[in-house]
Amino acid sequence: MVIFGFFAGAIAIAAPVFDGCGVVVGDIGISIPTSRFEPSAESDLATLVRRAAADLTERVGGRYACG
Repeated sequence: MVIFGFFAGAIAIAAPVFDGCGVVVGDIGISIPTSRFEPSAESDLATLVRRAAADLTERVGGRYACG
């Protein structure tokens, strides 16, 4: 496990999950060995990760901002 760090040989894409007041309470992410990563797929992967985070935010009753 790496916390706020760098792991050689891997890339990661993550998106935040929010609570009911728009506070970040977690994240959804993927990690991929750089040897298997296709840069041309980055945009599609990021979209999928963002959608998963938005879905989880909704499922826990979260939102993006209070007020």
